Amino acid sequence: MWGENARANWEKRLQIGLRGDWSGAREGTGATSGRFHWQPRIGFEIAAPGDAPAATAAGAPLAALARGTWKLSAGCARALRLPTLNDLYWGGDLNVQGNPDLRPERSTTFDAAIEGSPSPASSWRTALRAWRSSVTDWIEWRAGPALQWRPVNLPRVRFSGWEWSFDWRPGSAFEAGVGCSRQRAENRDSGDLNGFGRQLPYRAEYSARTRARWQSKRGDRLEATLRWRGKEPATVANTVWVPAHLVVDLGSRWVALRRSAWQLDLGLWVTNLLDRYDPSVIDQLPPGREIRFSLELSGRTTGRGAHSLRDTPTAALLPTTAPTSNTGNP
Repeated sequence: MWGENARANWEKRLQIGLRGDWSGAREGTGATSGRFHWQPRIGFEIAAPGDAPAATAAGAPLAALARGTWKLSAGCARALRLPTLNDLYWGGDLNVQGNPDLRPERSTTFDAAIEGSPSPASSWRTALRAWRSSVTDWIEWRAGPALQWRPVNLPRVRFSGWEWSFDWRPGSAFEAGVGCSRQRAENRDSGDLNGFGRQLPYRAEYSARTRARWQSKRGDRLEATLRWRGKEPATVANTVWVPAHLVVDLGSRWVALRRSAWQLDLGLWVTNLLDRYDPSVIDQLPPGREIRFSLELSGRTTGRGAHSLRDTPTAALLPTTAPTSNTGNP
């Protein structure tokens, strides 16, 4: 059993936070798309700092855990996502129409995770996370009787699942990782006779990925991701299914200019490089290949406690987020 001294070495942290952000983009049609999102969160973490003492034979498994750098965490969050301007006011297209009567999405999420490595100097790290989320007024684009696309609110949607990842970093220049996940995205609207209890369209229940990234000393970066998506329904009633398939993503970021405390970066990101997705299925628009360019200017303050905007990690090519929007996994 753990003694009082052993338990005292475990770090305990209570997290309370509030996050708000807004993002906007200029569409090719001239329309402006914007989104506001806020998310209060409360959580609790228990972490082993790597210097916890060994336990008796009865507590050997816990002793092995404590010798590494491990963290247990759990939390709950409430989130709100407003409809985008395109969701509300899209017009000028015969087959696509906005819906000004959309209500904001609201979600409640519970999650727990364990992550860590066998020692602070270890080159690998692993993590396992599970979640369950209920969303009211979920915004989803659906095709009407005349195949006119229009966003609607689903009264209730439920997400539940788990995700495992393994990352390996033998040096400062290279890192690689693998991961897999299962997520059940279920329509819980009892008034929808075709969709109740069914999986949301184009939401694969199983997925896996492998990635590799190289970064030079000056900050140039190349990364590649291979994603496998399991079969996914193409209709609300889950009567048509798209077979499993592979998707290739590439990304790069280059230091274009560096002067004193300022740095200018150029980025190029290609999602679905080979334009390999699904056969054309009625009632669903194929996403195709997506190419994004980025221009980032960052600066560094001087003096004691200096901090750079670049010290904050940039978003990954395939982020994993809470289910507060219909564009990503929770």
